[in-house]
Amino acid sequence: MSESFDGEGGEFLLSWEITVPLLTDPYLMGLLVKVFGLSIGLVLVFIMVITRNFTIIEILKIGGMVGSFIGI
Repeated sequence: MSESFDGEGGEFLLSWEITVPLLTDPYLMGLLVKVFGLSIGLVLVFIMVITRNFTIIEILKIGGMVGSFIGI
């Protein structure tokens, strides 16, 4: 935040400069999406292992879904 004095009435003008490098850098955005997709896949596999209700086909389907989501 930068402050400047306008010279009239003793008021300060406030200007907010917001820079979001994560949303403008394609490498960082792609990395964020991959980490997010991987975490979704790991949570789903963990739930299947805990409930012991899974088959190889279901694991492949979830892997394909997560892979297509994150663009691998």
